[in-house]
Order: sequence, then C-alpha cells, then structure tokens
Amino acid sequence: MRKIANIVFIVLFFAILAMIFFPIVDYHIKNVNNKYYIGDQQNYINFAKRINSEYLGDRNRMPVYPFIQSLFYKQDMGDEDFFMQGKYINAVLSFCILILLFFIFLKHFNIFYSINLCLVLTFTIFIFKAGYFQCEILFYFLNFLSFLIMLYLLINPDWRLAFACGIITGVSYLTKASALPALLLFLVFIAIRFSFFLFRYLSERHNISYKVSFSRNLKCFILVIVTFLLTIHWYALDNKRIFGKYLYNVNSTFYFWYDSWEEAEGGVRLYGDNEGYPNMPLDQIPSMRKYFAEHSIQEIFHRIIFGIFIVMTKAVKSQSGWFKYCYIYMSAAILLVILNFNKAKTDFKKYFSAIFYIFAYLASYALLYGWYAPVSRAHWPLFYGDRLILSLVIPFLFAISVLITRYSKENFIVYHEGKKINFEFLFNILILYLMLPDFLLLTKRAMVTFSGK
Repeated sequence: MRKIANIVFIVLFFAILAMIFFPIVDYHIKNVNNKYYIGDQQNYINFAKRINSEYLGDRNRMPVYPFIQSLFYKQDMGDEDFFMQGKYINAVLSFCILILLFFIFLKHFNIFYSINLCLVLTFTIFIFKAGYFQCEILFYFLNFLSFLIMLYLLINPDWRLAFACGIITGVSYLTKASALPALLLFLVFIAIRFSFFLFRYLSERHNISYKVSFSRNLKCFILVIVTFLLTIHWYALDNKRIFGKYLYNVNSTFYFWYDSWEEAEGGVRLYGDNEGYPNMPLDQIPSMRKYFAEHSIQEIFHRIIFGIFIVMTKAVKSQSGWFKYCYIYMSAAILLVILNFNKAKTDFKKYFSAIFYIFAYLASYALLYGWYAPVSRAHWPLFYGDRLILSLVIPFLFAISVLITRYSKENFIVYHEGKKINFEFLFNILILYLMLPDFLLLTKRAMVTFSGK
C-alpha cells in the first residue's frame, strides 16, 4: 500500500512540476531567448541541418546533440522555425532528464531528499538552460551518469558496469569533448589500483584475494577503453581522415593554448581549422610545448589564478542561484564529517580510491575550466558565464549528498513529543524552506535573464 502511495505521490509531484516548469520555459523561449544568432545556437542549427555520414561537424561542437535535433528537421524549415522547434524539443528533453535524475537519486536517497535535490536542480539550472538550442543539459546528465558509474567501478569493479561506462562516456564525449579528461583520470586511477593489487599479490602469493582484485580491475580497465573506442570509432576515423588526428577538437587542440579568443580568431581560425588541419607555418600553430616555451612560470600561474577567479566570480554572481545551494550542502557535509570524524576516517580508508577520485575530478575540471576561461570568454557578460562549471554541479551535489545521508542518521536526534528527528530530516526541511522564497525569485529571474547569467 505504501509503495502505491509513493508512486501516486511521485506522479503527482512531476505533474505539478511540469505545470510550473513548462510555462516558465515557454515564456523564456518566446521572450528571452528569441534570437538564434546569439551565442553558438546558430552553429548548432547549421550543424543539425547539415549532419550526415559525410559531415560530422566543425570539430568545435560534437555530433550527438545536433543529430537528435536533426531527427525533427524538415527541409522546408527556415532557421527561425527550426530554432523555435529545437528549443521546445530541448525543453521536453530537459524535463525527461529531470525525471531520470530523480530515479537515480531515489536509488541512493529517500524520496524526500530526492525531491528536494530535484527541485534545487530544476529551479537553479534547468529552467534557465532548458529553452536553448544547445547540448548543455544533455551533457550535464551524461557527464553525471559517467561519473557515477566510474565511482561504482572504483568501489566494486564489475565487467557489466565497465561495459556501460565505456558506452556512456563515449556518448558523453560525442556530446561534448570535455568528457575526455574524466575518462583519462579514471583510467589513471584504475590502473593504479590493478598495479597495486598486482604488487601485493607478487609480494604475498598466498593471498588469492589480491589476484582476484587485480584481475577484476584489469578487466574493467581494458573493457572501458575498448567499449569507449568502439562507441566513438566512426567519429575518430572521420577526424583522422580530414584533420589527421583521431581526437581532433579545435578547443583542446588549439584554442586551449591561446591566451585569448582574439588570438584564436587571428590564428588558426583564419586558416580553416574547422575544415581541415590549419595550413599555416608550423611555428605559429599553438601547442602545449609552444605555450610553455613562450610563457614564464609567473605568466602561467597568473593565467590559472585569473581564470579560476573568473569562473568563481561568475559562479557566485550567477542569477540562477545554484552556488548558494552548493555552499549550503557542502557546509552541512563538512559539519557532519567533523562530528563523525572516526567513522569518516574508516570510510576514507575503505573507499579511498572513489573519494580521492571525486576530489581529483572536481579539482582537475576546476583547473581546466579556469585555464580555458580567458579563451572561452567566461568573463563576457552575456552568454558564456558559468556554462562550463555547471557540468560539475550534479556530480558535486550527489557526492555531498552521499555524505549527508550517510552521517546524519545517527546524529542530531531531537526529541519532540516523543519523536526522533535526525539531521537529514531537518536538513530537508531547511532546503524546502529556502526553496519557497527562491521559487518566486528564481522563476522571475528565469523570465528575464538570458541563460541564467
């Protein structure tokens, strides 16, 4: 009976959420994001109209999202019509992703906590990003799914999860190339794991458990690589044919090694970097070696600090308010870890690989996005803002939520009329309390603010 009641409650929740979500996004589509030539939406439109086996893009934007939009394209459509249709398709896709996220959360947290987490994401990210002809929300979801499976593999290696990890990470990469560093970082971690178990087995041959752990980690390492390469092989081969490199992408190959967007526009972009490998003097082609040879340690350090400052400034000042909730969730988690320090130490030893991967993942991407900020124009006022760093919000909130729910059940028990109320329940009430005024504030902002900036 309780199960049926929960199902009815969930259906009712999403029905009410849909009645709020779609009118807000509809207003945003018609009155805020009503010019297709702003940002890179025009590029996505052009890509979706042209995509086929002979054309897989300009190697700035990846093919998955344009392919999805192309399924609904009709030859007699003008850019305005395709733009309007694509925004509504993205809105529906975004709401479907919200539902999927809820059920992923529900597998790990109780229904009250999952709903709150869903509400936070809905009103701080999704209502601001859903009404666009862009891949961002799809990538945020795929990126989180890939991150989650990688954590599972670092805790308990399983060939089926490894198979899924390679495919999902491949699709995530084909949605946005910035998925690749997460995969490389994960492979480093799992390689360290199987090397450690191999060393321990060779040192203690009587302990067969080390041999089993070595075998499981090695199999997952190989399977993730193989399935990832099989997923992206058709795109990688096309890259090699046209651009000479299997993982060619103008951002990571060239723009990443410029100091500004103006340099990129006056550099490889003038030489057709999106049509083939730029035909320009070799000593002018940007690369990691060239960059470090031409810049001092002080200049490199300044770029990192300046870039992180840009990213953090945009995060704190974002009109969508997501940073506030990240701060609240993080503060609660830190408090609980301090109060459960002995248990936290035990968990850290037990789940060392997964915990360290989370820290390395967040720190690496923050560093990469900070480095790229001066080129991506994250300091520009209108469009680019926090769209990169937002890819870390769902993984961050999920990881923090695991800590909160794990350490709150035995702490902060308050006796009220004979009832026990733990910290998790109180925290959920706090989030809901904060969301009530924010609901009005954020929905109002979503109706006037372009892309949540």
